[in-house]
Amino acid sequence: MIVEYRNLDNQKITSQKAFHIEEYSEVHIDEISGLIKIEKFFSNKELLAINYYLDSSENELDKINEVRNLSDRFWITTREYYNGLLIEDTKDFSNNAVLGFHSRNLHNNKGEVICREELDLNTHLPLYENTVKYLFNDSGDELLEATYNSDGSLEYITYKPDYYNNQDWESYDRTSFYELQSKFKKDLSYYLIATLESPLICKEFL
Repeated sequence: MIVEYRNLDNQKITSQKAFHIEEYSEVHIDEISGLIKIEKFFSNKELLAINYYLDSSENELDKINEVRNLSDRFWITTREYYNGLLIEDTKDFSNNAVLGFHSRNLHNNKGEVICREELDLNTHLPLYENTVKYLFNDSGDELLEATYNSDGSLEYITYKPDYYNNQDWESYDRTSFYELQSKFKKDLSYYLIATLESPLICKEFL
C-alpha cells in the first residue's frame, strides 16, 4: 500500500509538511490498481473521519464494525461503472455507526462529478428533488448546473458562460430547454431528467 499526504486542495505534500499544517489527509493507495483504498482526515493531528473504499470481495457489515472502532465518523464507499464512467456510492455513518446520509456520484472521464444523487435512507431510492447534474468546460469550470422536481423532471438548468461573472448566467426550464440546446453542438439530453444512470449519456460530450 502506498501512503500519501494531501492538503485541503488535494495536492500531494510531504509527511513533514502535513504534520505542521492544521488540516490534511492521509491517503492509502493500492499499489496494483492505483485506486484509493483508505482516506484518513486529520485536524490538529486528531483523526476526524475515515473514508473506506469497499471491494466487491469484502463484507460491508464487517468493515463497518472494523472502521467504527477507529473513528466516530466514517464513510463506506463502493465503486461501480456505467457505460465506462465511474459511480461512487457513499454511505455516511456517525453516532455509533448510524447511517446518516447516502449518496451516489457519477464522474466523467476527467474525474469531474457530473451528477450528485441523494438516496432515501429507508428505500435507498433517489430523491430526485435533491439531485444535481453538472457540465464543465475545458478549463474545468462549471458550465451547466441542473436541478430537478420530485418526479425527476427538469426544474431549472443554469448556463454559466462565465463562471466568475454571475451577471451573465442564464436560467432555463423544460419549456425553454431547447433554446439552451441550440447553443451547443453536442446533445444535452442527459440533463433533461434526473436519472443518474441514463441511456441519454453522450460519452463524447462528458
